[in-house]
Amino acid sequence: PPPGPPPGPGLDERLRQIAATAAPEEALDPALRAIVDSTNAHAGAICLFDPRYGLLRLAAEVGLSDEGCKRLRSVRRGDPDSWDIPLHGLINRRAYLIESAPRNRYVPRLVEAAASVRTVTCVPLYAGSTPLGSLVLIAAAPRYFTERDIRILEGPLRELAAIIQAA
Repeated sequence: PPPGPPPGPGLDERLRQIAATAAPEEALDPALRAIVDSTNAHAGAICLFDPRYGLLRLAAEVGLSDEGCKRLRSVRRGDPDSWDIPLHGLINRRAYLIESAPRNRYVPRLVEAAASVRTVTCVPLYAGSTPLGSLVLIAAAPRYFTERDIRILEGPLRELAAIIQAA
């Protein structure tokens, strides 16, 4: 089946409205919901980078399983209790697109219906050269993500980066 529809041009505007109407520390949840809805993702998470300790911390999530939350709560390099792909993507300034995630031994059970997961994408979030965090999106059948989906999200993710900086 073809990938889902790309996020509409309205996602940028939705994120700007969220930033304008919500307190900065309250804006991450609605911003993530807007991204998940716009991309037709099954679930998603925003993890913020803590440069003092060199780790990611789960800041907002939609639709993750208990294990998914546990694995993203505090992401540290080499920690067997966390899933460090989002951190690797941030450090390497590289988006990861993981196909056939249920069969990939390095991808934990991020959602309850793990067998229906088609792709997982981890996109690093930056403000210029400053690392801010990672966006994790999970697509369930029949939806799947492609590199084109990641490129289309570049504009809206700049708005998300502005929300994170304000928070």
